[in-house]
Amino acid sequence: MRRLAMKIFPGCLAFGNHKNIKDYARAMAFIAIDEATKEPLGVVRLHADATHETGEYAILLRSDLKGRGLGWSLMQLIIEYAKSEGLKRISGQILQENAVMLKMCRELGFEIKADPQDRGLRDVTLTLESR
Repeated sequence: MRRLAMKIFPGCLAFGNHKNIKDYARAMAFIAIDEATKEPLGVVRLHADATHETGEYAILLRSDLKGRGLGWSLMQLIIEYAKSEGLKRISGQILQENAVMLKMCRELGFEIKADPQDRGLRDVTLTLESR
């Protein structure tokens, strides 16, 4: 297995229509780029609420890189970023069948609950320690 040589770049990233983001001060994304090919490997983003107390995260990895530590690194990065921004908690939704992501969230200390409106989703929340 080849070792990944990558760089992670911070920046604001809009998923879908960039007009949906009204306040760029509340949105952050970290993008992992393959140093050799310059292709994106994965991205994690965080969007804080208007009071800057909570944030919703989303993570996306290239399918062939799952299980190699990239998701773990990106999640730890967004958690540290959220802490540095003074957020009290971050949350997200995970498909019930995504056992790997649910296991990672459990190991990172997230509380996992069934989504009351969709049995196929799990709501995950991490309470952050203040700095």
